[in-house]
Amino acid sequence: MTILICCLSLNAHAQSEPQTEAADSLVYEEYVTALSRAFFENDAFERALTTYQKADTASMTDYDLLKYAMAAYFKHEYRQTLDIVSNRLESKPCDIGFVRLAFFCAVELELYDDAEQYADMIADMSPTDELYYYDYAYLIRYINAKPHPSPADQRRLILSYEQLISYYLTLDRSTSGRLQGKKGQATAQKYAQKLIEIDPQNQKAHQALKQK
Repeated sequence: MTILICCLSLNAHAQSEPQTEAADSLVYEEYVTALSRAFFENDAFERALTTYQKADTASMTDYDLLKYAMAAYFKHEYRQTLDIVSNRLESKPCDIGFVRLAFFCAVELELYDDAEQYADMIADMSPTDELYYYDYAYLIRYINAKPHPSPADQRRLILSYEQLISYYLTLDRSTSGRLQGKKGQATAQKYAQKLIEIDPQNQKAHQALKQK
């Protein structure tokens, strides 16, 4: 319904009497971003991406710019996502949402020097209990790709595995979520096996492998 309303509004705007060029442009930008947002919120990421591309990023709010970047990320347009977020980070370097996407895309694009910079920024900006499983999954990929991980990298790698094990073991196991819970347990045990390879005495990993 939201998408239909936005489309009808755009159509009505196109058929209305022309206003001043500046006012007309402003109204158009507002409608385009509203339509893009509606597509995004309905999981129509490809349409959200193509619609956001018609808007002026300089006039977007941080909310819409992040949704634009996320739409590109969900469609595996990692270079485009990185361009969007890195431009915003030049003026707002402390926005954790943009830093996260920059880190994810740097890892996907194997830009490991950039990934290291963004990983350090995330570590400085977010306490451990405020990170998400995506953060830990990408940290694991990034550290495992380094030819010579430092002792600090090894500690961060162990922590990332432990956090992912905890996340997957606590997935919803209600009646509607039993299958998800079983998949979570299997994934937790996969990470536990990898953790034991680098930390053979790790208690969390051994406990995960004992789960039935």
